[in-house]
Amino acid sequence: MCVGSQLYHIPPLDSYTLAGRTQLSLELMKQGSCQVEMSDEGLMTDDIEECFQAVTKALKKCNLPPAEVVAWCKEMIASDRVGFIYDEELRTLQKHFEALRS
Repeated sequence: MCVGSQLYHIPPLDSYTLAGRTQLSLELMKQGSCQVEMSDEGLMTDDIEECFQAVTKALKKCNLPPAEVVAWCKEMIASDRVGFIYDEELRTLQKHFEALRS
């Protein structure tokens, strides 16, 4: 079930730790992609993707183990009900961190 109105009552991103941001982004992907799926025109896609930019930027600079970032990318991709929200960026980030594991 989509609950779009809850997406607008999220505290500022700066108030979250990186772990909190990644969890919040998973929830946004689940609920946001549901809203996009229900929309005939894919409305909100750009807004949702803009939110993920701050998280992926932080992940690129963090010291999390590469396996954790890869797992997060996979979970984000799997949570996307429409299959195209921030897909290219997530797959690129996943490949980058997979290479770091090697």
